[in-house]
Amino acid sequence: MRVRSLLVLMAAVAIGFGVVIWFGFWIHEKTNAIPDNIFGAAAYVAIFGIAFFLTCLALKISPFSGWTVREMFGPKAAKGRVNVAGGKRSPAERTAYFENPKATVTCAHLQPIERAMRKAGVEVRLGNSEYSPIIKAACRIREAELTRVFQLPPAVHYRQGYSPERYEFDNPWADIICGYCEKSDRVRCQISVLHPDQCREDTPWFPGAESGGSS
Repeated sequence: MRVRSLLVLMAAVAIGFGVVIWFGFWIHEKTNAIPDNIFGAAAYVAIFGIAFFLTCLALKISPFSGWTVREMFGPKAAKGRVNVAGGKRSPAERTAYFENPKATVTCAHLQPIERAMRKAGVEVRLGNSEYSPIIKAACRIREAELTRVFQLPPAVHYRQGYSPERYEFDNPWADIICGYCEKSDRVRCQISVLHPDQCREDTPWFPGAESGGSS
């Protein structure tokens, strides 16, 4: 990532120089009225501005907020959607999500599942870090029912496993992942749920028994 960022910055500076030099030759042919010191200062500002803008645009970052450039200039977030950037999710964002049962933060492919979980009364909370899934749902999954009820395509599926350390069954995990958005929208493509090893007798199932499934 650092190498890519450096190459992007170098390319942005080169483009900035090229644009300013071209403009300098063009304006020089039109008039000699601009003093060299003023033109030099203007050229410096222009090169910096062009390089700065192109670097932010290429890396999809913004110096003005935690938003990405795509979120700043793209379509406005849908009504009822909590704005969550790729970085650490603030307590205010987590509180806003908790207090609004109609809010969604996952990608478009996972939103029907997220809405249904919240409507069913499953405890769903916003993750607290860019390294954690976007939401965490305190439920156990009926995999066959999940696929049937939501008519999931193969790219959207449930999975579970372990992250072994000293023991092969250390750190059980389970989630619902969207393969369509795993690369393009990594922040919103995952719902963390409970692995069977983490469940108790009173752990809720999802989808619930009312959908026709059995535990």
